[in-house]
Amino acid sequence: MNEHTPSRVGSPRLAVSAAVSDDNVLTTCLAASPDIESGAFELRTYRDYPSAAIALNDALESAEAEWVVLAHQDVYFPARTLTRLEEMLDGLAEDVAVVGVIGRTPLGETVGEAWSSGMSKVVGVPLSEVSDAITLDEVVIIVRRASGVRFDPALPGFHLYATDIALTADEAGMRVAVVPLTVVHHSRPVISLGSDYAAAYRFLQRKWAARLPVLTMMGDIRRFPLHLARLDFRVRRASGFARTRRAPAGDPAEIARSLGLTP
Repeated sequence: MNEHTPSRVGSPRLAVSAAVSDDNVLTTCLAASPDIESGAFELRTYRDYPSAAIALNDALESAEAEWVVLAHQDVYFPARTLTRLEEMLDGLAEDVAVVGVIGRTPLGETVGEAWSSGMSKVVGVPLSEVSDAITLDEVVIIVRRASGVRFDPALPGFHLYATDIALTADEAGMRVAVVPLTVVHHSRPVISLGSDYAAAYRFLQRKWAARLPVLTMMGDIRRFPLHLARLDFRVRRASGFARTRRAPAGDPAEIARSLGLTP
């Protein structure tokens, strides 16, 4: 396991961390974000971890900032996005522990949006103000370190950790929120859920049995054994039963400009 800390350190209020498996993706996406590239905000990377939960817990424990942005390596933050996020976080109530840019409300409504290169479109529903949520998309998770809310190190793999930490915050009497902030997720398309997703799904199915059905961004976690297979079929059908995950097209910075996200 390896942690890299840059020599340039930015805001003491907000820092950015990522679990990294591909340095080329990191360099062209997250690290190329103007607010990070300029040194205005610190970026720490974590490599060779067995799960997202363990990597991101290390990120939270080693950080010094009040809020830590846990972003996918293939996320691009348009210019001034992190500055605007810092301002939004300043206005949140003290009981807000976890924040995202896309999530679902307890009623199942999707709130927040992001550009998805894997789907070649903006996904989600735009917000004009902060909204409460019960689950989040993993693309960007922001955690208030002082809340004490952490990821479950027993959760395997790299899926559904946003759902788990959101439920953990809710069980502790703290709030989860989505902020009106659009990012570029320069991702490959999802063509199936896969065995890693299935392992995380079954873990949460056992852990949160008393709260089932549990809302996620891909579909609910339910008691019924066949429900996961149905979800996987829907994903494969939506992808046209593709066999390979194509590389994302375009440049994240140009995508941000074309969407009017760059001032």
